[in-house]
Amino acid sequence: MGENIAAIKLERHIAERIAAAVLAERQRCAAIAICVFDDEDAWSDIHRIAGGIIAEAIIEGDTA
Repeated sequence: MGENIAAIKLERHIAERIAAAVLAERQRCAAIAICVFDDEDAWSDIHRIAGGIIAEAIIEGDTA
C-alpha cells in the first residue's frame, strides 16, 4: 500500500514538473511575441496589439 502511495506521489510530482515546464515555455514564447512587435519604428500600433493578443493566447493555452 505504501508503495502505491509513493508511486502516486511520484507521478503527481512528475506531472507538476511537466506542467511547470510547459508554463515556463509558454511564458518565454509570449515574451518573444511581445518583443517581436515592440519596435515602434518597424511596427504599427496594430502589430503591437497583435503581439499582445498572441502573447495572451500563448499563456492561456488550452484553457482558452
